[in-house]
Amino acid sequence: MIVAVKSHAVRSACHAARRHLGLKLNDSREIIRSGGEDGLYRVHLADGTIVECTIVQSARTEVLAVEKE
Repeated sequence: MIVAVKSHAVRSACHAARRHLGLKLNDSREIIRSGGEDGLYRVHLADGTIVECTIVQSARTEVLAVEKE
């Protein structure tokens, strides 16, 4: 599953994705984080979910889309 989130921080984006999907932190810890050069990150969680984060300094955190594979 891929979740697109816009936020001010990667940690907040992952938290919003977990909350939106109803996942617990223990089951979906961050495994790999890549990107960052242009404010775009791709975070792989332990349960197989991928969070695509767009980081904007003054953005309010919001889940933009959820795509099931």
